[in-house]
Amino acid sequence: MDALASEIAAQISKLTGLQPAEVAALFRTPPSPDLGDVSFPCFMLSKKQKRKPDEIAKNLAAALKPGGLVAKIAAAGPYVNFFRDRAAFAKSVLDEVKSRGEKYGAGDSGRGKNVVIDYSSPNIAKPFHVGHLRSTIIGAALKRIFQSQGFRVVGVNHLGDWGTQFGAMISAYKRWGGAETFAGSEDEIIARCFELYVRFHAEEEQNPALTAEKQEFFRRLEDGDAEMRELWKKFRDVSLAEFRRIYRRLGVTFESWDGEAAYNDKLDAAVAEVEKSGVLSDGERGAKIVDLKDAAIDVPAMVLKADGATTYLTRDVAAALDRWQKYQFAKNIYVVGAPQALHFAQLFATLKKMGRNWADSCVHVPFGHVLGMKTRAGNIVFLDEILEESVAKARKIITEKNPDLENRDAVAEAVGVGAIVVADLSRHRIKDYTFRWDEVLSFDGETGPYLQYALVRAHGILRTFAERRSGAPLPDKFDAVLLSTPEECDIIDLIAEYPETLRRAADEYEPALVTQYLFRLAGAFHNFHVLHRVVSDDAALTAARIRLADAVRQTLTNGFGMIGLAPLERM
Repeated sequence: MDALASEIAAQISKLTGLQPAEVAALFRTPPSPDLGDVSFPCFMLSKKQKRKPDEIAKNLAAALKPGGLVAKIAAAGPYVNFFRDRAAFAKSVLDEVKSRGEKYGAGDSGRGKNVVIDYSSPNIAKPFHVGHLRSTIIGAALKRIFQSQGFRVVGVNHLGDWGTQFGAMISAYKRWGGAETFAGSEDEIIARCFELYVRFHAEEEQNPALTAEKQEFFRRLEDGDAEMRELWKKFRDVSLAEFRRIYRRLGVTFESWDGEAAYNDKLDAAVAEVEKSGVLSDGERGAKIVDLKDAAIDVPAMVLKADGATTYLTRDVAAALDRWQKYQFAKNIYVVGAPQALHFAQLFATLKKMGRNWADSCVHVPFGHVLGMKTRAGNIVFLDEILEESVAKARKIITEKNPDLENRDAVAEAVGVGAIVVADLSRHRIKDYTFRWDEVLSFDGETGPYLQYALVRAHGILRTFAERRSGAPLPDKFDAVLLSTPEECDIIDLIAEYPETLRRAADEYEPALVTQYLFRLAGAFHNFHVLHRVVSDDAALTAARIRLADAVRQTLTNGFGMIGLAPLERM
């Protein structure tokens, strides 16, 4: 709730007996500014009091008193409409931004609660490709958004570091690789490992004996064979080093790197827990399953294959049990593509049937595909190549627009990587989107460079003010009555929306709400800058507008932090 809503809710609460939060949940935005800024419908009170809503609205409007942030109160049919005191509201918003600084927008609804977010999860011994891009970017943004609401967030990178693919890798290494595979830089090593992996599968199609060989090597790995374990650890260590380099570039962090291998010694216990709960039954050809028809899921959850081998679902049951034991989470979130919806429905339903009521706190956050990303050669799209190309294109644009810019390489990195991040987070996550270079790096429209340029413009205005005032600090006092143009009012209203935007983004698991909000704020600031001067000979007007510009700077900066976009002062 913003300050205006809190003030109105407190007044109505005293007169009606409703809790302030109940009142605020009923607030609506009137269809026309002429009808006010906040509207309270009286239909619910009508049912409780057995009186006409129009009558209740009229009586409430008479009993409520303007004051504080409220300039006027009027009944309109079944609604009580509230009109802001624009100057008081503007001062309240800008003072809050100044006092809270980098904490502006943050809440405390998650205080004392843990959230686990499972995201990214690339496969060991393969290059980090764009198939993991969306999970990484969306998951990292959700982590920051939940942290902003006071939650303790545990970011989990559930690596694909186990399975028969390691039997294939070891077979390929022993046949065509050798010690030179692990020579050179990390990206060179990863490239060689990937070449071996691709070669193995090509050869396997022609030589079925390789299938038996990879299965034998993986069996030896599972049995703890020293040679197999040493090779597995080499593949894992070099992959992790390369992944961490890319994560640093994206500004992405994790608290846990427990992949599939971390649960090898927990699988028997997980199967025993399923069996003890009484939901395990015999499936086709000797498999062990959990029937989920009572949960409206026609496909049973397979816990053990006919040969006694575990499944992905078994590992995810083990991981969920382990996470609950460690973190007692309020939410356990899986940021995984939409095609895995059935798997997670089966997982959550299985946990629920096992009597784990916290299964209701497990959430699958699905997302669509990225279309149109191409490499110069081959079908596999490597994320590093996409980032390099984006940074190179950004460097070229920056050199053309501002050849004398200091730290061009650092700015190009921030713009190029930011363009990829914003291209992803500017759309609702469930939607597929087509990646187009000319759109992604444009300084116009809904792009990363457009947002960064709005912040650069705000910094430029603040520098001009400091230069004209010989480095004088921002004014503590200003006359908010002077911030009366439609453009200024739009900006103030948008800044006031930011805390609620973060709350909604957390509630809906939707970082795009933050990105789209930033586009609206940046657009409003651009419109204002075109029509009005901030620093002028009018000292009073300058003081008010410089505080407005600084509030835009702070809010944009805070919002950039949520989505992982680097803030720039010059570009």
